[in-house]
Amino acid sequence: MTGLKKILLLPGKVVSDQFIKNAAYPTCVSCKYYFGSSSKGKSAELLSKCTKFGEKNVITGNVVYASATLCRNDSNFCGVKGNYFTPLKI
Repeated sequence: MTGLKKILLLPGKVVSDQFIKNAAYPTCVSCKYYFGSSSKGKSAELLSKCTKFGEKNVITGNVVYASATLCRNDSNFCGVKGNYFTPLKI
């Protein structure tokens, strides 16, 4: 039964034996500060930016935004919990 999920349906509840780390935390792609890459796969994750955090060049005025991966892996930024997560307005 490797790779199968077992779900038990109880009155008013769905119970699963599957445990997914960080499942309760928000995802960057659902955040208003997320700027995704047009690349696919792992490179998309590496190239995605968070517009909440960046640095402005005081000469040119250009802003370089932080990597979304860096922000989620560092508790000084969003951290795993998504401390600065702001939902997209649809």
